[in-house]
Amino acid sequence: MGFPPISSLSFFLFLFHFHSTISSSHFCAPHQSLSLLQFKESFSINSSASARCQHPKTESWKEGTDCCLWDGVTCDMKTGHVTGLDLACSMLYGTLHPNSTLFSLHHLSKAPTSLTMIFNFSHISSQFGQFSNLTLLNLNFSGFAGQVPSEIFHLSKLVSLDLSDNYIMSLEPPSLGNLTHLTSLDLSLNNLNCEIPSSLENLVQLTDLDLSSNNLSGQIPSSLGNLTHLTSLDLSSNNLSGQIPSSLGNLTHLTSLDLSYNNLNCEIPSSLGNLVHLTSLDLSFNNLNCEISSSLGNLVQLTDLDLSSNNLSGQIPSSLGNLTHLTSLDLSFNNLNCEISSSLENLVQLTDLDLSGNNLSGQIPSSLGNLTHLTSLYLSFNNLNCEIPSSLENLVQFTDLDLSSNISELQHDSLRFLDLSNNHLHGPIPSSIFKHENLGGLILASNSKLTGEIPSSICKLRYLEVLDLSNNSLSGSMPLCLGNFSRMLSVLHLGMNNLQGSIPLTFSKDNSLEYLNLNGNELEGKIPPSIINCTMLKVLDLGNNKIEDIFPLFSRKRFQSCKFLS
Repeated sequence: MGFPPISSLSFFLFLFHFHSTISSSHFCAPHQSLSLLQFKESFSINSSASARCQHPKTESWKEGTDCCLWDGVTCDMKTGHVTGLDLACSMLYGTLHPNSTLFSLHHLSKAPTSLTMIFNFSHISSQFGQFSNLTLLNLNFSGFAGQVPSEIFHLSKLVSLDLSDNYIMSLEPPSLGNLTHLTSLDLSLNNLNCEIPSSLENLVQLTDLDLSSNNLSGQIPSSLGNLTHLTSLDLSSNNLSGQIPSSLGNLTHLTSLDLSYNNLNCEIPSSLGNLVHLTSLDLSFNNLNCEISSSLGNLVQLTDLDLSSNNLSGQIPSSLGNLTHLTSLDLSFNNLNCEISSSLENLVQLTDLDLSGNNLSGQIPSSLGNLTHLTSLYLSFNNLNCEIPSSLENLVQFTDLDLSSNISELQHDSLRFLDLSNNHLHGPIPSSIFKHENLGGLILASNSKLTGEIPSSICKLRYLEVLDLSNNSLSGSMPLCLGNFSRMLSVLHLGMNNLQGSIPLTFSKDNSLEYLNLNGNELEGKIPPSIINCTMLKVLDLGNNKIEDIFPLFSRKRFQSCKFLS
């Protein structure tokens, strides 16, 4: 983890009462001005730290002027005491020492204080413990390292503590239990390398808890189910194992639950169906080896459900059809062995549906054509063996469809990128494909029964960047337009077919071809002189044809970027 940009690094000290900036009739005390100036001088200014900051905020800090009028300084209207600092865009860089004059500003505990700096692997100073009335402490993304001092956990009035995205290696787990007024705790993106502290059960006021990306191990304590005010719980990207405790079903105020990227196993507890306010549930990348609990159909507020990359088996519960607010459903890379549930037709808000990498069989339900908001549909690596229903023509917002490695026959598709490789497509290339003139990628590779000629209507695809028709049984001659129909074309792979005739003569100037592979056909004649216009070529493979030419018409110097020339 490199040094974060100054402009996004902050810590906040917040107390109960907010006092507005002091009026011009109340000047800050000279010792406060001096403390602020000395604080500024103890750091260097890194003007390149943030692109969104036009100048360092401390530029206005000048000796002999009222510090209550300085950028980022807040004073008490009645007393003139400095009560807050907001140094976003301060561009300060350096080490925060325990004797820093920051800690002489004793009235900072009376208002919001924010510093935006990099502390250069400093330890968090125990001096923060003197601000006994703090309610908010934010030291996130600050470059702090080492152990969190115990004094932090004596700030019993804290309601929000954020130590995320630092180099913190350890803390004193029992001490966390002292912070009984906490409503928000974020320790994410550190390297705590321990089990989840049991003392968290004392923090019964918590609404937000984030312990993600910490190399935490062991099991999820069932006592977390006592934190009944939680609205967000993130334990993702750790090494947690065991089962998901059923006690999490007590957290009925949760709107977001993320347990992804762990080693959780066993089943999805039916008690999760009690979390009726959830809008996001992510259990992906675990080892859950069970069927999908039908109780998830109770989570009618869900907009995002991700159960991908587990060992889930059985059927797609029809109860998932109750989740009519879903915009994203990902069940990919499991062991679901069923037909695609027709109940999915009820998910009329879906924009992304991923069922790839399962053992799905049968037909693609024509009712999927009712999902008119769908932009992405991934069904690859299944055992689907049917025609694509014409109802998919209704999906006018489609941008991505992947049916590779399973479909037996192509009927229709309208997409920006179409990959039907490694299927059992047979017969000629469907002419309907070429009606979609905005198509940017077309991959029909490795369909051994795809026969016939390459239609000249391919010339309509003027925005095509990738064309891969390799490893088929295509015959006839190459369309004359292939050298110039799309200046965007960077990949043209027609290798391993039965194409005959000569290579087209019309490679246009300023074309974008980087990869040209015609290997393994029955092409003959000479290499066209216009191929010299393909100055961006990195791979040129014309081998295993009947071409009788040794590149006499152009200099190899024009193709110095070629990694492969055959």
